[in-house]
Amino acid sequence: AYENLGDLYHLYIRDYPKAEKFYRVALRRDDTYPELYRKLHELYVLSWIEKQHLADDILIEGLEKVPGHIGLLFTLAAYYAEQGETVKAQEYYGEVRIRAAQAGDTKTVERVDEAVAALGF
Repeated sequence: AYENLGDLYHLYIRDYPKAEKFYRVALRRDDTYPELYRKLHELYVLSWIEKQHLADDILIEGLEKVPGHIGLLFTLAAYYAEQGETVKAQEYYGEVRIRAAQAGDTKTVERVDEAVAALGF
């Protein structure tokens, strides 16, 4: 329910402090749910520009609670790539690639290879 309230305030009412509040309440109830970290990341990157500096912090926080989560790692790598932080992007893409290869996820390996190639490596 709290995640849904966060979505409502973020995407429809556009009250970003309330959206953040409800996403945080949802995280207090289950801090191992990766989607909430991604939603907070999107709130900071796409909507609440004043808090854009927290965009990578929230993903790192999520990785502390859900270590090695491929989706969070990929989102963090892509964020760093968009910000022009190619060394950090390459580091996180590398970790995603290793984990995806170990899991037999060839589609993600291909996506990582394409993303790294776009960085010029």
